[in-house]
Amino acid sequence: MYNKILLKSLAIAAALTVFSCTAEQEFEDTFDSPEESAELQTKAIQGQEYYWHHGKKVFLDKAPGKQYLVFDTADEKTVLNTIGGRVIRQGETRLETTRQKRVSGAAVAALDKWAIVESARIKSDARQIKYKGDFYTTEEGRSVGLSHLAYVKLKSSEDIMLLEKFAAKLNFVIEENNEFMPLWYTINCVNSNLENSMAVANFLSETGLFAEAEPDLMPDSLIESVPNDPMFSYQWNLYNTGQWGGQAYAGNDIKYRNSNDVSLGSASTIVAVIDQGVQMNHPDLNIYSVSYDTMNGSSPSQVRGNHATSCAGIIAAKTHNNLGVASIAPYCPIMSISHSLYNIPSIASQLADGFNFAWRNGAAVISNSWGGLSQSSILEDAINNALINGRNGKGCVVVFSSGNNNGAVLYPANSIDDIIVVGAMSPDGKRKKPGTIDGENWGSNYGATLDVVAPGVKIYTTDRTGSAGYASGDYTPDFNGTSSACPHVAATAALIIAEKPDITQKKVAEAISRSAVKLSSYSFSSQKTYGSWNNEVGYGLIDPKKAIQQAIGSKTITYNGTVSNTWKSLIGSNITVQNATVNSNSKLSLTASSACQINSINVAAGASFVIQN
Repeated sequence: MYNKILLKSLAIAAALTVFSCTAEQEFEDTFDSPEESAELQTKAIQGQEYYWHHGKKVFLDKAPGKQYLVFDTADEKTVLNTIGGRVIRQGETRLETTRQKRVSGAAVAALDKWAIVESARIKSDARQIKYKGDFYTTEEGRSVGLSHLAYVKLKSSEDIMLLEKFAAKLNFVIEENNEFMPLWYTINCVNSNLENSMAVANFLSETGLFAEAEPDLMPDSLIESVPNDPMFSYQWNLYNTGQWGGQAYAGNDIKYRNSNDVSLGSASTIVAVIDQGVQMNHPDLNIYSVSYDTMNGSSPSQVRGNHATSCAGIIAAKTHNNLGVASIAPYCPIMSISHSLYNIPSIASQLADGFNFAWRNGAAVISNSWGGLSQSSILEDAINNALINGRNGKGCVVVFSSGNNNGAVLYPANSIDDIIVVGAMSPDGKRKKPGTIDGENWGSNYGATLDVVAPGVKIYTTDRTGSAGYASGDYTPDFNGTSSACPHVAATAALIIAEKPDITQKKVAEAISRSAVKLSSYSFSSQKTYGSWNNEVGYGLIDPKKAIQQAIGSKTITYNGTVSNTWKSLIGSNITVQNATVNSNSKLSLTASSACQINSINVAAGASFVIQN
């Protein structure tokens, strides 16, 4: 029955005779530290919990709405009737691998089941429930759930006896020894004396007697190709089902669901948005901590208009988080570089400062949804600095919008060959211009320097919160112009760099251009550097997944391993999988351009396994 007491750590420590005097003193000192106590009190006030990872605390915010339960199979009907609500996912607690298992301490209930349910439906007196785990929001905005398991890494193989003694005292079960990493053990905390698996993991970690101890946190959002963000169904740019103009235009999109299975980006791939300043505290944006205001010449950036926040949402709105909109590269943080974008004295120099700040502070991609300045050498020098010196000499990818006056590409987009110039496409698969299906009376600029097009009308994206932005609320349904097309390409470039960090900016541009989809309404009769080209839509419509494949090129991969509590993506020309395991709440994605051979794989209940070409 679920009736657990969170025991005082020091009281338990006194009962554990396995401690040496030194280890016990170190454990007590952790809680006696004034700095540590103050930090814990502050986080407790904020309602945060934590676990240990590589010796540092990772804080979590408890999220209402869902809960993880464990109960005996014999009680399943009673429990689910008591809950009376929707079961989101369920399965057996038994670990579904063939690897070596080591069981110690209390007996494992082999027929236990787990379920993720709507927490509002759970009655506090549901006595058949043996274990409850909460759901949390991480500092990156991801949703994770706490299962009944935890992971412990021994300092040496001899320490298994120490772990067994802890298991006997705390009443948890050592359920599995990892075949490939033999110092790692999985423990089952259903019957533990402590509150849950996080409490057990924290206790073991804080003893200092183990190399690592972490709870099993389930990133449930990562196993879905279709985001659970409420506004995703309106985002025709990502998944066009005919929202604008009906079924005749379905499929005119960037094939987001395919790329979403390949990559979501990386925290180390930073996208700078030089614009009016991104709202840094927007609840649905992945924001980098470093920012800059070009008008004041200082940090942080300032919000000088609405435009930047909407651009940023297309690139890196938090995704799979049951909130707002989805984005193309949600794991790639946004570096906000602010300017009013109004003509003022020193505007070229100030914008030049923005480029120099961005590449010097780690930006991999620089997105620019603006144009129309007079030619400026100081600005061009700064752009060239980013293109040549950024990313330790591999170069930043610089992306510009083409302009919205239905004429030639604007400056500075047309100034340097290495800039990727982006035009806008309407939902009907044509260059946005007066007369396209969306009914808006403007046109995307085009001509000799245009590289590709991306969706650029009626785009759902983030907006400044409340009444400050384009619309009331935190989102806008119709962010338009080549301003909205440009971030699609910046995000695609970020995905490529995330998957292939050593790639040069020139190769990123080549991959995006060569992989572009040739739109059926146009004749691509001209030949340019990266293949057939059209004056109105360049090399065509971007396809992020194909661009990543183009960048990766010919690569043979043989995978033999285990995916646990994460998402592993393999991209190559030929992929062979043998003796692989995908554990529950994990995902393995294979993207093979030529051939994929599966010799042996074990996919557990609640796991996801995707193969695509």
